[in-house]
Amino acid sequence: MSDAARPAGVALRGRARTLDAIARELGLRDRHVREAVALMDEECTVPFIARYRKEATGGMDERALRRVADRLAELDKLEQRRDAILAALEKSGDLNPALARAVAAADTPARLEDLYLPHRPKRATRASAAHDLGLGPLADDLLDPSTPYSRGFIRRFVKAPGVADADAAMRGARDIVAEKAGECVEAREAARRACWRTGRMTAREVPEPKPGSAKVKAASDDGKGRRGEGANAAAAAARSRARARDAARDYLSFERDIQRIQPHQYLALCRAETAGVVRVSVEWDDTPAVDAAIRALVRKGLRGEKAAEVEAAVKDGVKRLLRPATERETRARLRDDAIRRAVRDFGANVAALILAPPMRPAAPVVGLDPAHRTGCKIAAVSATGAVLAAAVVHPRREDADAADGGDAGRRFREFCERHGARAVAVGDGVGTREAERMVAAALAGSKKSGSTSGIGWRVVSECGASVYSASELAIAELPDLDVSLRGAVSIARRLQDPMAELVKIEPRHLGVGLYQHDVRAKELAAELDQAVESAVAAAGVNLDTASAALLARVPGMSKSLAEKTVAHRESRGPFASRRGLLDVKGVGEKTFQQAAGFLRVDSAKDALEMTAVHPEGYEAAMEVLRMLERSGTTRDDAIVIDGDAPEPGKKRKRPDASASAKVRLEDLRRLRPAIDSLLERGASDPEFKTIASAAGIG
Repeated sequence: MSDAARPAGVALRGRARTLDAIARELGLRDRHVREAVALMDEECTVPFIARYRKEATGGMDERALRRVADRLAELDKLEQRRDAILAALEKSGDLNPALARAVAAADTPARLEDLYLPHRPKRATRASAAHDLGLGPLADDLLDPSTPYSRGFIRRFVKAPGVADADAAMRGARDIVAEKAGECVEAREAARRACWRTGRMTAREVPEPKPGSAKVKAASDDGKGRRGEGANAAAAAARSRARARDAARDYLSFERDIQRIQPHQYLALCRAETAGVVRVSVEWDDTPAVDAAIRALVRKGLRGEKAAEVEAAVKDGVKRLLRPATERETRARLRDDAIRRAVRDFGANVAALILAPPMRPAAPVVGLDPAHRTGCKIAAVSATGAVLAAAVVHPRREDADAADGGDAGRRFREFCERHGARAVAVGDGVGTREAERMVAAALAGSKKSGSTSGIGWRVVSECGASVYSASELAIAELPDLDVSLRGAVSIARRLQDPMAELVKIEPRHLGVGLYQHDVRAKELAAELDQAVESAVAAAGVNLDTASAALLARVPGMSKSLAEKTVAHRESRGPFASRRGLLDVKGVGEKTFQQAAGFLRVDSAKDALEMTAVHPEGYEAAMEVLRMLERSGTTRDDAIVIDGDAPEPGKKRKRPDASASAKVRLEDLRRLRPAIDSLLERGASDPEFKTIASAAGIG
């Protein structure tokens, strides 16, 4: 029954039940979950809700809000599937009050599918063939203790066409009972629990095909007629297998309880199995499933030959039908858990990489992209990231032992001195060690002469630099620079401002996650986009200097709006305040509301424009500042009253008896949403100092 066909109250009750379930599962208050979901329905971004709507959500952070959003999507999908199943059962005529109640009470996708399984259309099976022969009543009688069991009783079904004798009739009846056992809801739930609790996963190496075997001949035949007869397909397959075997060397003889398998271990097993290096199997005790099926299918009092026939049929159904399905489901669960963990770790690594501190104060930097055959590409950029020059140096093997880095080292040193570099960024690719030795020797030699004594150097990640070099963005930014030299520019800028440079690259190309090619691309992209968005929101973005690539990552902004913002800035000059963003074509009140708090205007006259205080909270923030100023409260007093942690190594300062006469805790709590991002960071936070100093406090 679709939502259109259901009463409106039913759909609303379904959503209310979903929100109640989320609150119960995550240990949150119903009211806070409802408010958070309502804000998400209004297209508010998670970073905005986490920072500027704490009073509505009970102070949920981004992680809690994303858990709510993810669980909401899962439960909404469950409700949609429930409606689809009810509609299908109603259409087929199988829906009865008991089944409808069971479907309505199902709280997991597995339970829903178990209830629907006996009624869903299926391909031809041994049981369906037995039904076609009219053996269904015989199977029902086999499960009924009140009916007799004898050869004469069974011969009644031999008359049907296709049933040769009594044994054939019994085989058909057992097939029907076996399918009932395999589709029994209670048996499937018991099998699921038993496999998870008692299951043990085993991996054994698949023997390498012997020369002359069918597999080797097939590979050789596939290689005939291809270019390069010397490297035939069989040899290439052998090399590929050798590489896969080496990568899976820890799993060639592997055995572990299912509950103890780590996510990375399971993904490694899947990769090795796909490569044909290992064969993975799951062993578990199916006795609970057999017992559950017998209890569900058989009435009390079944004895003798009937009981033996039914038990044999149930065991056959569990072994032939239920075991493979349960093992597939268990492995799918392991894979889903492993993928979620891999995606989450990838996102955390990307956020940490992007949030690396920028170089302060800004200064010219030389980037070095190491290489052996083609030489080390070097590029000098100014303090603002503008390209000053680019070149190539070719370190020789003997230069490593030279005191000043040899000829390549001297050329490199002269390049740094000519462009006033204060630091060198060395990419961590192939040839990094040799490049490090050359840079260290060159700069050490320079220090002896006293000419460039302030130059330091650091190895930075160059993941994704080659992708950026060939991208449309790099072509637009550096049209006159050869593609091989653009990587050195990117490496230099990564040392200056990691966030501003790394947001230009698709997060999946940053190379900070395991098994990224084994996970679902859509799920990975969504997680990484969230991680980048949260990182950008946490750091804040300068509206007057940020590139379009960086502005596009601000919550509430899009790529097209970011490009329009940059074009507006270039044509009309710097923004005087955040509200100037509303002058950009396409930016409305909703976009401004979501993005403004994460933007900074350092050139503005109002100090609040340089902080994380949202424009909608300026009045409240100034009220608190005036209260602090009138009472003579210092920054430290405000922090102590608001309950923030003291600085490391210092005891918490306790307010004296006159603290209540200065600023009451209730006053700060009442106005906290406006300035929470300042107070929670402590008096040492630069933004708190900015706003407090502007008000003349402390």
